[in-house]
Amino acid sequence: MNYDFTNAAVPAPAVTTGLKALRKAFKEAENASYENNMASVALLDDFDLVNRAGALAKHMKDVELLIIVGIGGSNLGTVAVAQAVLGKHFATHTTPRVLFADTVDSAYTHDIVSELQQAVDAKKNVVINVVSKSGTTTETIALFTVLLDVIKKVPHYRDSIVVTTDKGSKLWNVGKVGGFHILEIPKLVGGRYSVFSPVGIFPLAVLGIDIQELIKGAVNARSYCVAANKKNPAALGAIALAHHLKKGKSIHDTFVFAHQLEALGLWYRQLLAESIGKEKTLSGKTVNTGITPTVSVGSVDLHSMGQLYLSGPLDKITTFVDVATEPSVTIPLNKEFALLVDNIQGKTLKDVMNAILDGTKTAYAKRAMPFVSITLPRCDEKSVGELLQMKMLETIYLGHLLNVNPFDQEGVEKYKAETRRILASKR
Repeated sequence: MNYDFTNAAVPAPAVTTGLKALRKAFKEAENASYENNMASVALLDDFDLVNRAGALAKHMKDVELLIIVGIGGSNLGTVAVAQAVLGKHFATHTTPRVLFADTVDSAYTHDIVSELQQAVDAKKNVVINVVSKSGTTTETIALFTVLLDVIKKVPHYRDSIVVTTDKGSKLWNVGKVGGFHILEIPKLVGGRYSVFSPVGIFPLAVLGIDIQELIKGAVNARSYCVAANKKNPAALGAIALAHHLKKGKSIHDTFVFAHQLEALGLWYRQLLAESIGKEKTLSGKTVNTGITPTVSVGSVDLHSMGQLYLSGPLDKITTFVDVATEPSVTIPLNKEFALLVDNIQGKTLKDVMNAILDGTKTAYAKRAMPFVSITLPRCDEKSVGELLQMKMLETIYLGHLLNVNPFDQEGVEKYKAETRRILASKR
């Protein structure tokens, strides 16, 4: 994978200072275990955990419909990997078909319930994977209850239910009593860092993703992202984001020039927002800091957001992500259409996209807009696993540089508490 920080516009002294500040974090990542906050990095060495999830996926033979019940960190990593590897339309074009129950929106849920009912009536092989780290997520439990009511009419339905949660959670206990399959999320692995745990491993394995290659890519990233040198992309990315935040660049746009990477951008959006958006520093000082993550898709969003980006406020740092090798589609030679647009006849669509990307970067550079470039060799499991792990370590390092806790999410609990209070008042 190629990482280019040439246009990140970070002075050399800032890089040197940042690397010195991160040395402790490098050591913590290198010696990660389930006993500290770097637990997500330790997942890569837990072969038993991965094998158990993989073995259960193999047990679920000839699955025709997979429904993943979870929200945020419980499903975004799965969507990101599946879309990147299997394509933008994987949810409808793969076997098994997969549905994501991630909102209590009534119309959306009604469609899922209807499809589940049709599958049950047709005696199709269905698997429901409910994912909640706490085991008490309001939306997830509400949705699971609704779906369980449909599938429990099937003989031996318990073998079709997989519960993924913290050991000893209320949902874990319900799974035990109900006789469902249970997969454990290690205690200190937060939802947004959990894609290499059973949260992502089980459903991705059911979808036919090569889990070993995914992990191999992540291990590769870890090997060079714990190094205290100027070639460490996770460190350089964190230093660039911290430097430009101080310069007023409070928005980080992930601009993907491959449609199938959009979900990866959405996964990263949660990762950055929850990890860095904080009210207080580690010492308790009120700072209300954060970086607003946005996601753009090239070249689509050049026609919706490009005007703002290239003429609006200079408050953004951008990471461009593209893929070197893609299927070849050639534009036919056509004299009539040659009159409409010059210099595209006989070229591939990849040629055109590369020209658009290079043109966009040139326009950004001329306006002194900082950006980082990442090029994946291809959209396969190894490349995607590498990028995911690099981004998680980058975010952890950024938390260290900003002196905030990149592992908690106290703000999210505020809406959850109010939701429970309102529901209790309507009994």
